[in-house]
Amino acid sequence: MENSAFSIQGIVLLLAAVSSLWLGAVLLARRPRGRLQWSFAFGMVGFAAESLAAFVLLTQTESPDDRLLWLRVAQIAGLLLVLPWTVFVATLIAPKGERTSLGWRLGLGLGSLPTLAGVAAVLAFPGFLISDIPGPFYAARMDLVGRVGVIVQLLASVGILAGLEAGLRTSRRDTRWRMKYLILGLGGVFLLRFYLLSHVLLFQVVMASYLTTGAATLFVGNLVIGASLARARLGQVELTVSRQLLYRSVVVGVLGCYLFVVGALGWFLTYLGIPEELFWG
Repeated sequence: MENSAFSIQGIVLLLAAVSSLWLGAVLLARRPRGRLQWSFAFGMVGFAAESLAAFVLLTQTESPDDRLLWLRVAQIAGLLLVLPWTVFVATLIAPKGERTSLGWRLGLGLGSLPTLAGVAAVLAFPGFLISDIPGPFYAARMDLVGRVGVIVQLLASVGILAGLEAGLRTSRRDTRWRMKYLILGLGGVFLLRFYLLSHVLLFQVVMASYLTTGAATLFVGNLVIGASLARARLGQVELTVSRQLLYRSVVVGVLGCYLFVVGALGWFLTYLGIPEELFWG
């Protein structure tokens, strides 16, 4: 194969997967194990599954059918991983008295429906248009189902980032010292995911470079998160975030403006017939 399993791409993807599994295992090795710990561990398993699927896609596939299969597996993993991270962030910022309430659980259940619907759509339909030419994966175009999956991930990333921002803004000095690297590391991972997903949605193309860049950011983010876990246990953190603060999220406003500007730019490029690569070059 032209694309060796030990290429730079493969090494980056494996480092992202292994570091994610290691962090999840380290946290579960500690007691007590509550909803916060389990959701964190499952979120890390989701990151690892997505990175491993991307590793197989970029280094072990040449036929169009294999590329399509592992691209779909990577997208399904990307959709499913937002569920435990949503639970993690919601648990992190919710007062302990509300974490078992019916309304809290009902809200999480209803919020998971778009993600599960996206997974079902990807399972039922291809979602991507793959070149018939054999060779290593380079890029793939999306159809309507693929775009729906990206939109679900994009919106979930915004919600997770808004929750992390609220947690950081309302934390007290001692809590912020223990949690800031966790929030910054996880926030950096999802901020880069948001950026790449917006490009995928705008140009309707999944690039191999996007997968490698996401894995590299995940590995760096895992190092930062590991530093935070070395400082304190997650169960010792107590954050209280008001609903009014969530409604005034700076992250949501900034990302919304970004999507508007990028969407307008994409329309302008399409109108003028300027290729994306030429414009950024």
